[in-house]
Amino acid sequence: MPVHDNFFLEGMKEYLRTHTSAKAYITKVGITKPEEELGTGFLRVHRSFLVAIGKIHAYDATELEVGRKLIPIGRNYKDSVISSLAGKF
Repeated sequence: MPVHDNFFLEGMKEYLRTHTSAKAYITKVGITKPEEELGTGFLRVHRSFLVAIGKIHAYDATELEVGRKLIPIGRNYKDSVISSLAGKF
């Protein structure tokens, strides 16, 4: 599955659900490893969510809109998310 097709990744303890434009895939890996490997095109917005920056349609102080899904912004990630996205919309 191409990385550019990923909308967001959702951590579920030791599993990872990867949401794409077509469907979702579940693999047995935590969210930390993909976060390290994917690099700058993705942004950690919550302890359970890693989002493709190019797929974000809108955001406010508490959540992001990615596709038709609303992703919460964790309070520990809020400042870094807002500063990372400032000026991109």
